[in-house]
Amino acid sequence: MRFLVTGFEPFGGETRNVSWEAVRALPAALFGAEIVTARLPVEYDGVMPVLLSLMEAEDPDAVLCVGLAANRDCLTPERRAVNRMASKIADNAGVFRDGQPILPGGPESLFSDLPVEKMAEAMSAAGIPARVSGSAGTFVCNRVMYGLLSAIAAGGRPRLGGFLHVPRETAVPFPQICRGLEIGLQVIAEALS
Repeated sequence: MRFLVTGFEPFGGETRNVSWEAVRALPAALFGAEIVTARLPVEYDGVMPVLLSLMEAEDPDAVLCVGLAANRDCLTPERRAVNRMASKIADNAGVFRDGQPILPGGPESLFSDLPVEKMAEAMSAAGIPARVSGSAGTFVCNRVMYGLLSAIAAGGRPRLGGFLHVPRETAVPFPQICRGLEIGLQVIAEALS
């Protein structure tokens, strides 16, 4: 098995993004799966070409994209992405969106095929604050999730894909964020076995 796991570059004036720090701390192999990691740009227009190129090059069995949800207090596997882009801050290319669709005429929502409930339950059982989230929001994280799920729906690989939001380290300590990410990947590996 091969997993592609992505985090994001810093944005909003920050110098560090815990999503990328946790992803890059992953070992090269876990639970019988090779782990390939990559950092994505926080850009509405630039992020999907990078992700799709990585998926083409790596041919993963599963893709887990990880992003920062600064206002949350736990790890949140995402149930769905919405066909909408909106934000109060600009992306790293200086672009604002105010409600435009990601894919004009596309489905209003796309649902992850990851076992999100099991992921949250396994994290919680290990003492890591976690719950399933109903939506990935409307910023670049949601753009990535919607694009990923659209690519999966078009057929081929990966077999599974979805999104995990992590909170700031002030809400959940970094070692717990890293452990929660590994547990989430273990649940995905079990689903693929």
